[in-house]
Amino acid sequence: YTSGSTGLPKGVLQSHASCFAQAVRYASYYRVSDADRLACFGSLAWAGPFWDIFGPLCLGGSTGPFDFRQQGMERLLQWLQETAPTLVAGLAATRQIVHRNPKARFPWVRLVHIGGDTIYRRDVAACLRVFPNAMTSVGLGISEAGRVTELLLDSTENLDREVVPLGFPMPGLQVKLLSEAGNDVALGQVGEIAVLSPQLAAGYWRRPDLTAAKFLPAGRFGQEPAYLTGDLARQNPDGSLQHVGRKHHMVKIRGYQVYTNEIDALLHEVDGVREACVTAHSLHDGTQRLAAYLVVDRQAFPGVGALHAQFAGVPRHMVPQSYAFLDTLPRTP
Repeated sequence: YTSGSTGLPKGVLQSHASCFAQAVRYASYYRVSDADRLACFGSLAWAGPFWDIFGPLCLGGSTGPFDFRQQGMERLLQWLQETAPTLVAGLAATRQIVHRNPKARFPWVRLVHIGGDTIYRRDVAACLRVFPNAMTSVGLGISEAGRVTELLLDSTENLDREVVPLGFPMPGLQVKLLSEAGNDVALGQVGEIAVLSPQLAAGYWRRPDLTAAKFLPAGRFGQEPAYLTGDLARQNPDGSLQHVGRKHHMVKIRGYQVYTNEIDALLHEVDGVREACVTAHSLHDGTQRLAAYLVVDRQAFPGVGALHAQFAGVPRHMVPQSYAFLDTLPRTP
């Protein structure tokens, strides 16, 4: 099942061939061997843990699933000591480990694999600190096509912005950025990520309408079938992709297109801001206004004036009209 980020969760149909190809792509890229032991915190109900589990297994490695919600953080740290995994995968649990336990050290881990959400520079810095001998892997993976892009990091020195890039297309995949009209966009312009591959999913379970809209036959954009991801990105000068958000994260303010993820990123650059979420509220006259919700470290946060200063040179339609400070951002279970 998809995560539900584009509406109600829906089943994704895979063949044995596409599943195996995605698992081998994972195992080959990360140079998995029979000596590897993977710590996995997710459910097989969605695609990310599928690659994490079957990538090592297809080359003779082992996989250790851990039920994070049932056993909790204290047991997890003990379990990591007992099992000594070489690979760690899963964003939610990894963030809990590195941000809540900054003094923990797991030197036997060689790769930390995170994704499925916006990744910030401080996430990478925390992973490199807690897993001092590991590379941190960041990228885009989708249920319908497997792991699509990848960026391997052993330091934060080359990260010149708070939001970490998605990286570069995985070997054997072609990735395009398309305009609303289906044309390639220019360098630096925002477009929808399209994945071209012969090893895409077969479509959506009992959703022929959605399958036809998202899975396009060979010849439309190239010699291979294509999948329209609904993710928006722009290409950086070095060729890597910078995630902008989902198509439904784009809103119109005073007639201008605004990508709320970009405003989230600006807020994260302010000292003391731990979490930020910008959304658009509809007004009675049919227009929309931006509202920012923040979780801050009150000892490090310099005050609302720092937020206004951060947006001093930003176009007015991208400036939040209100700020709300919360203890935590609301999340589903």
